[in-house]
Amino acid sequence: MKEAAAEAERIVAWLRLPAIGLLALGQSLAHPDPQETGFIVALTLFSAWSAGVLAWVHLRPIGARFALAATGVDIAAITVLALLSGGAFSQARLAFFLVPVAVAFRFRPSLTAAAAVLTTAAYVIQAVVHPAANRPEAARFIATQAGFLAWVGLACALLSLLLARRTELVSRLAEERSRLLADALDAEQRERKLLAEALHDHALQNLLSARHEL
Repeated sequence: MKEAAAEAERIVAWLRLPAIGLLALGQSLAHPDPQETGFIVALTLFSAWSAGVLAWVHLRPIGARFALAATGVDIAAITVLALLSGGAFSQARLAFFLVPVAVAFRFRPSLTAAAAVLTTAAYVIQAVVHPAANRPEAARFIATQAGFLAWVGLACALLSLLLARRTELVSRLAEERSRLLADALDAEQRERKLLAEALHDHALQNLLSARHEL
């Protein structure tokens, strides 16, 4: 189980790298009220942190607390990057959709749902406080994006639930297989014992009796 969790963290650590590239590429697109310097600084820090995490998960054992902390940093970093590059209209807002997906196959359904709620709330908060929220179409745009985020979060929570049930089913089947194998071995041992007793009490005794008669 621990090895599977570590493998999941290594996959997520590698997935952060292309996401950072997409965030940098999205900054070159048009968006309202860009904060170029702040965005570059924040993206550089996030990149350094991601590289450090990538090295850490390959060199050190990790646990659930580390994974939860990494998810929190991801949400915070995406929120800051979106706030510095257009708020509700930032291309970085699309990275919010990556969080529930990355959480779904690493944590149980309740944590996946909590991450989805937190991600949606983070997007809405940074979108509302950004100056671009005063644009005429901003309210409907924010509501639409939040709706999509909530939908993806719900889908990921259901996916996590499905994966958890399948994992539980596989565990039960493995336990049942082990039990059946143990029963088969016990049955074999009993049959061998009965056969030995039968040979000793009947066939062997008959042979000895015949030898004695001869």
